[in-house]
Amino acid sequence: MRHRHLPPADDFPVELAFLGDSELLALYGRAMRQLERESIQFGAADPETEFRLEELRVELDRRDSRDALKASKRRIRGIYGESGSEPPDSLYGGGT
Repeated sequence: MRHRHLPPADDFPVELAFLGDSELLALYGRAMRQLERESIQFGAADPETEFRLEELRVELDRRDSRDALKASKRRIRGIYGESGSEPPDSLYGGGT
């Protein structure tokens, strides 16, 4: 059975980009539970736990930004079509 927490001595992936979204979110949950545990037991978090949480936040933010960019591109293609990123001239009152 896997731990529900992520103690500083446990292994941590070297490259978070290789993890799937569900694996990354599970790891983030374990790290957050570890932070809570350390805060209750010791009054402060272990620096390694804080470092890991920051790495996880950065990777999650990177993925959120990537997904938002993809969604924006899909919306633009849906509005303007595949011909390019510029809106058709008819939107500017030119061309008929």
